[in-house]
Amino acid sequence: MDEEQLLARIADLERRLDWIYRATGYGAVSSGAASAQWPAVGGDALSAEILDLLGRGRKIEAIKVYRERTGVGLKEAKDAVERLG
Repeated sequence: MDEEQLLARIADLERRLDWIYRATGYGAVSSGAASAQWPAVGGDALSAEILDLLGRGRKIEAIKVYRERTGVGLKEAKDAVERLG
């Protein structure tokens, strides 16, 4: 892996970590520009999609969508979806 690939990977991980911090209420840790590419939990499209799935009784699908969009693990996704619903 060359330096450019490492820097891209670090930027991706920072975006994911920022998103996790925002989703759990701890706040962002790196620049806002990098984190703007990840959804914030609140009134955004991801939350609306999750709430729609929960409203239709599709909790497992909501967790799956949350995991796919955020890259978090099963437990984290389940906890986040339960906080939204």
